[in-house]
Amino acid sequence: MLVSKRDDLSQKFEDALALSEGTALRRHQVTGYLVKSLSDEEFEDFEHFVETKLRLFLEKQAVEDIVAIIQSKLQSLNSD
Repeated sequence: MLVSKRDDLSQKFEDALALSEGTALRRHQVTGYLVKSLSDEEFEDFEHFVETKLRLFLEKQAVEDIVAIIQSKLQSLNSD
């Protein structure tokens, strides 16, 4: 059971690294385009939106992980 959890976490970490690399490249490309196309205020609003969306996504993932751990513990307690 612990090996399975470790493998799941390891896979999530690898997926996160790949996603991060791809996202950084796309963000750089999009940022260059937006800097040319938007006013300074519009660009700042866009950056704030993206940062907020990323923060909320990461918080959602953390909550889902905590819920999964609690559910696992409850199942363990109920099976005893």
